[in-house]
Amino acid sequence: MKNIRRLLALALMLTLLLSLGAAGFAEGEQSAAGEPAAETESVVEETEIVEEAEAVEDAEPVVEEAPVEDEEPAEDEEPVEEAEMLTVVGAGERLSASAGVVLCEEGGTVFNNGATVYNNGGTVYNNFGVVFANAGVTYNNSGTMYVNGGEAYNNDGVAYFNPTGAEEAAVAEESEAAEPVDAPETEAEGEEAEAVEVAEVEAESEEAEAVEVAEVEADGENVEAVEAAEVEAESEEAELSGEQAAALEETAALEEAAALEEAAAIVKSSIEGGVVVPGQAVTLSAEDGAEIRYTLDGSEPDGESALYAEPIVLEKSATLKARVWPEGETLTLDFTVPSVTVAAFEPLVQGYKKDALTAAAATVTNDGAEPIVIKAARLNGPNSLSFTLDAARDLTVECGESNDSAFLITPKLYLRPGVYEASLVLILESGETFAVPFSLTVEKP
Repeated sequence: MKNIRRLLALALMLTLLLSLGAAGFAEGEQSAAGEPAAETESVVEETEIVEEAEAVEDAEPVVEEAPVEDEEPAEDEEPVEEAEMLTVVGAGERLSASAGVVLCEEGGTVFNNGATVYNNGGTVYNNFGVVFANAGVTYNNSGTMYVNGGEAYNNDGVAYFNPTGAEEAAVAEESEAAEPVDAPETEAEGEEAEAVEVAEVEAESEEAEAVEVAEVEADGENVEAVEAAEVEAESEEAELSGEQAAALEETAALEEAAALEEAAAIVKSSIEGGVVVPGQAVTLSAEDGAEIRYTLDGSEPDGESALYAEPIVLEKSATLKARVWPEGETLTLDFTVPSVTVAAFEPLVQGYKKDALTAAAATVTNDGAEPIVIKAARLNGPNSLSFTLDAARDLTVECGESNDSAFLITPKLYLRPGVYEASLVLILESGETFAVPFSLTVEKP
C-alpha cells in the first residue's frame, strides 16, 4: 500500500515538473534570473505535504477496520474456544500461563498456574496445573505430571512416571501434533484417591476417638479404684499408725529407761589400762554418784570389796576390776607398772685407784600383763655429773622377765669425801618418764 502511494506521488511530481518546464520556456527571462514561479512554489509545497503525510503513515499506521458482527457458526462447524488454542513458547521466552491455556513449551520458561503444558526440554514451574514433561525439568507443587524421561521436583503433587522409550515417543508425537490432552480420567482418579484418603482419615479419626474415649473411661475407672484403695489403705494405715505410734513411744520409753539404767550401771575409768609409770593415779566414775566396789588382784568385786572414794595410785602392776554395786557390769583393766631397783653402793674411801670404784646395776622387772619398752635412760639430780651411765636403748622386757645388765652406774675418780645423790630416769615407749633415786658415800682415808 505504501509503495503504491509513493508511485502516485512520483507521477504527480513528474506531471507538475513537465507543466513547469513549458511555462518556463515561455518566460525565459524570469527563469534565467533564478526567481521561482508561483506554480513551482505550489508544487514544492504539495510535494512536501505528500512526503510529510507518508512519514506520518510510516510512523503510526492507522488501520481502520469495519466492525464485524458476531456470526453464529454453521451447523456443521464446532465453535473453537480460547482454551483450546495452542501457544508455542520458544527457547529464551518466558510466559505465565493461566488456567484453561494449552501450551507447547519448546525450551522456554513457563510459570504454570493451572494450565496444560507440553514440556519439551524446557523448564516449567507448575502450580496446580497439568504438565506432560518430555526430557524437561518440572517443579511441581500440588499439580499433576506425566513425566517421560524428564526430571521432576514433586512437592505433594501427583506424578505419573513413564520411563519407556515408546511412551516418550507417543507423548512427543502428541506434543508435536499440538492436540490438547484431556485428563478427566486422571482427575477422576485424583478425586477418587482424595475421597478414599478422606474416608480413611475420617475412619481413623473415629477409631482414635473411640479408643481415646475407651481409654479415658478405663483410666477414670482405674483412678477411682486406685483412689478408693488408697483411701482404704490410708484409713487402715492411720489406725495402725496410731497403735504403732503408741507402741513406738512405749518402746522408746523402755529403751531410754534401759539405757539410763545401763549407763548408771557402767563404771568409767580415766585410763584404759596398759603400761603406766609407778605412782599413776586412776579415777573411776558412774552415773548419779552410784556406789562403786573394786579390787586390784583380779578378783570379782562384791559387797566386801574396797569402796571407791578417791583416785587409785598404782605402784605396781595390777588387774583392776570395778562395778556399780549391786547390779552393775564389771569393768576390767590391766595395768603394767615397771619395777626398777638400783643396787646400793658400798661406802668408798677416797681413793685414787680405778679398781677401788665399783659399779651399781639397775634391775628392771616386768610382772604385768604387757611387755615393757624403755626407749632411753639418763641421769638426773644434784650430783649426776659425778657418775657415768652405760645404758641400752629400746630395751624390751617381756612379761615375767627381769634385766639387770642394761643400765650400769659408775662413780668417777677423785671424788672428795661426802654423800652424792642422783636419779636414774627411764623413758617409756608412751613418752612417760619416771625416776629411780640412788646415793654414794665417800669417806676419808
